[in-house]
Amino acid sequence: MIHAKMNIEPKTEDDLPALLNIFNLSRAANGSFPAPAYGMREFLAAIDGEDILVARIDKEIAGFVSVWRAENFVHHLFVLPKHQRKGIGKALISRCAHTFGLPLSLKCVAANTAACRFYEQSGWQPGSKAVGPEGPYIRYQLTDQT
Repeated sequence: MIHAKMNIEPKTEDDLPALLNIFNLSRAANGSFPAPAYGMREFLAAIDGEDILVARIDKEIAGFVSVWRAENFVHHLFVLPKHQRKGIGKALISRCAHTFGLPLSLKCVAANTAACRFYEQSGWQPGSKAVGPEGPYIRYQLTDQT
């Protein structure tokens, strides 16, 4: 269920420490990512050139999505562990589809089975498989929203 007081809006520079925290907490909680926690420099490099939308519940940032607009590629989608399974990820993707258009694509680390299940249940179609710096991944595409 999506929280009634959730807003989705573009990130501000003041949001960056909270986004880094969500990024590191979510990756650590998942256990599928081999890399250690990122510092601000690594995080800024990872989101360089991307449009970022944040989901706020009241004044707390609960999650974010970053999109490489040149390819409508969802590079990062992370929700604070305490806010997962509340519709925030779906709301962020829906806003991406509305803001950037379809199709959208992304890569998901195959070991992150919960995320793969989320994408497939949300209408994303699995495609090619390959191996990247974080291990095997599946490329997904969203062509319509139902």
